[in-house]
Amino acid sequence: MAGKIALVLALFAASASAFAPVTHRQVRVAPLAGGAENELRNRIKSVGNTQKITTAMRLVAAAKVRRAQQGD
Repeated sequence: MAGKIALVLALFAASASAFAPVTHRQVRVAPLAGGAENELRNRIKSVGNTQKITTAMRLVAAAKVRRAQQGD
């Protein structure tokens, strides 16, 4: 039981740096030639989606830790 909890907490602590909060800054972007503007918009959208996935993973990890602490 204690080993299981220790393992979950160790995994959670090891991955905690991947879930560090992201600070948002506004950056002024000059008009870009060609399709670079669309690529930039796609990249911004992709980063937003990655943040949503990361938040969901953080919630799942917290639920697993809670379950491990309560259940066993």
